[in-house]
Amino acid sequence: MSVAEALSPELVLVGADLRAEAIASLPDRPLELYVRRDPVAAQAQHEEPSAPPPSIDAAFIARILVYSAWHAVLGALLGVGVVLAVALGLLLLSYFAA
Repeated sequence: MSVAEALSPELVLVGADLRAEAIASLPDRPLELYVRRDPVAAQAQHEEPSAPPPSIDAAFIARILVYSAWHAVLGALLGVGVVLAVALGLLLLSYFAA
C-alpha cells in the first residue's frame, strides 16, 4: 500500500496488518497538541456561580409554591371524586343487576 493512499477505518478494523500499519504511521506527538484550548471557558470554570438575578424575589417564589400546593390539593380532590364516582357506579350497577 502506498503512502498516498489513506487507510479507511473499516479496513483498519478488519485487518490486523492494516491496523499495525495505521498505528505505526501515527505521529509521536502528545495529545495536548490536538486539544483546542478555550481561555474563556477555562476562566468561566474557575469563577464561582453568581447569585440569582434580583428580579426573582422571595414573594415570587412563595406565590409559585402556593400555586403548586393549591393545584396539588385540587388534583387530590379530583382523584377522590373519580374514585367515589366509579365506586358508586359499580355499587348501583350491582344493586340493579341483581
